[in-house]
Amino acid sequence: MLTKKIVKKSIEAEWRKRQIFLWIGIIAISVGLMLLFGIVTGMKDGNLALTLEIGGIFMLIYCISFMPFVLFCVYKYVMLFKDLNNYQIYEVVLNTPRTSRWYRGAVYYTVTIKLEDGTRIAKDTKPLWSDIFFSKFRLSDYNNQKIHIAYNAEADKMIVIG
Repeated sequence: MLTKKIVKKSIEAEWRKRQIFLWIGIIAISVGLMLLFGIVTGMKDGNLALTLEIGGIFMLIYCISFMPFVLFCVYKYVMLFKDLNNYQIYEVVLNTPRTSRWYRGAVYYTVTIKLEDGTRIAKDTKPLWSDIFFSKFRLSDYNNQKIHIAYNAEADKMIVIG
């Protein structure tokens, strides 16, 4: 049976958390650079308060414009924990990698799941693997390996557990 503890430690949940931290990191670094630029410019011009006020407005607009990306990632993370009782855990082999069109450099797998009634279905995982430098889940570590996935046949949803 699938529990919140298992989902929290899953590959997919880890990937979602990294996406959230990535977007927050981009925002924080950008705002920090804007703030630094505003302080240097304000000190050079002698009008620090006005520069920080105008810079603050730009930083607020910048943060608001990136907030939908953060909220979307948080929403996708929270949705992993919905209807856990409807999921069954299966063991599959990651042996058919395919390159993602949306996430450059990422790879997804088409896995074959043998359901309890004996039927087999083919499902695509999310593009969670990559061999780029910052990748947490390396393609070379998971290729042709057995992993566990959770599949909800009613909703036709899958969670990669690992």
